[in-house]
Amino acid sequence: MSKDDTRSGRLSRREFVGASVAAAALRGGGSSARAQQERQVAPGMRRINANAPKNVILMISDGMSPGVMQLADDFSLARRDRHTLWMELCQSDRATTTMMSTGSANGPVTDSAAAGTAFSTGLRANNGALCVLPDGARPTPLGQRLKAANRATGLVTTTNVAHATPAAFIANHPSRHEYDAIASQMLAKRADVMLGGGREHFTESRTKTFAPAATVWRTREELLAGLPSEGPVIGLFNEDHLDYEMDRPDDQPSLSEMTDAALARLATDPNGFFLMVEGGRVDHAAHANDILSLLHDQLAFDDAVRIAQRFADERGDTLLIVTSDHANANPGLTHYADKGARGFAKLATGEGEDSFGAIYNSLGHRREPAAFIDALERARKITLRDTERLAIERVMSGEPMNAFRDMDKLWTVLGGVLANHYSVAFCSPNHTADHVWLTTMGPMARRVPTNRHITDLHAYIASALRLA
Repeated sequence: MSKDDTRSGRLSRREFVGASVAAAALRGGGSSARAQQERQVAPGMRRINANAPKNVILMISDGMSPGVMQLADDFSLARRDRHTLWMELCQSDRATTTMMSTGSANGPVTDSAAAGTAFSTGLRANNGALCVLPDGARPTPLGQRLKAANRATGLVTTTNVAHATPAAFIANHPSRHEYDAIASQMLAKRADVMLGGGREHFTESRTKTFAPAATVWRTREELLAGLPSEGPVIGLFNEDHLDYEMDRPDDQPSLSEMTDAALARLATDPNGFFLMVEGGRVDHAAHANDILSLLHDQLAFDDAVRIAQRFADERGDTLLIVTSDHANANPGLTHYADKGARGFAKLATGEGEDSFGAIYNSLGHRREPAAFIDALERARKITLRDTERLAIERVMSGEPMNAFRDMDKLWTVLGGVLANHYSVAFCSPNHTADHVWLTTMGPMARRVPTNRHITDLHAYIASALRLA
């Protein structure tokens, strides 16, 4: 395949023939899909299985656009006087960094369900589907394959545990939005450790029905006391998603704390483990065009990467993979020279607090434009211009504000208004087709497929876990 073909996603004749054979197998039904899935091994992977790590940690900053890498690093330098660990790894000889394309089966812009399916099975699904292929075939998710191989598995997230990314590693379901059904399936086919939000779906009665032996935790104090050494553990620390990092109350654990607890438990398994850690609310902040919330959650994700990197360094038998499943909204520093520097300094060193959602919800039933604007100015420590106040008033009154209809929403107008102050703007409130960063460290780190599609990462993980 030429370099141009790699960039465009075109297949060589050899790859096209292979893909055609695979498609024919898939049309034959679920058993053929399983056979195809078992053959999803990147070139050379079978030869290096003998050097595979004992454990694999996959860390996913959900919806992290490529530009967030630099924004988060600059934000960290301003806030903490240090680089992000991910940037340090990207610039280090001890890690390997490349990029991956992300398109789903039905388009170049993927969602988290199709992307999670790609990681979990090595196959492309339509957006919205969890390990269910366009022809209806249901390949076995990675978590189920690990369970059959007597390997420990953990899923940690800042979202509802039944949300698309964690669910894709356990469940097969045609719609990512049917959370109750997905939660039931995840309980029945459970990972050893599942930590995040989602009490409204992992109800007490549902848990007793499908996972009667599970230990269920609901408080940060229980988590910090240490996970039990035996039996499945489910930590549910909010009704739905966990709060954004900048809104997080003391009774909710951080992503770092959940990662640390999961690693302490999984490390006791003599056969090794797979752990997926998701910074899921990075994606939600990008949808909301809320750059301050996004960067706080990205730094919280980076703190969790530091926990995993320390674990991997101390042991020497653990492959660490850090990536994203897709880009979202493409925030970028956009003002030139001194103006951009002043704007970003206001973002990075200012005293802003509360996410857009927290500011809006703080008003209760008093959500008139004037009250919201006043609350926004107080929370973000800024003074809006009259034209900016007018823009917010108009969008809250239902007036069209943008020729691009997807941007004609309160959150996107807020993102545009604050871009005047922070110098960081978004292109939309939606996912985008951009490539995503991929960094690996540890055993097999240098064997990672370069500049490929996210489905190729599955073969790499499966080989590292000796499933190939």
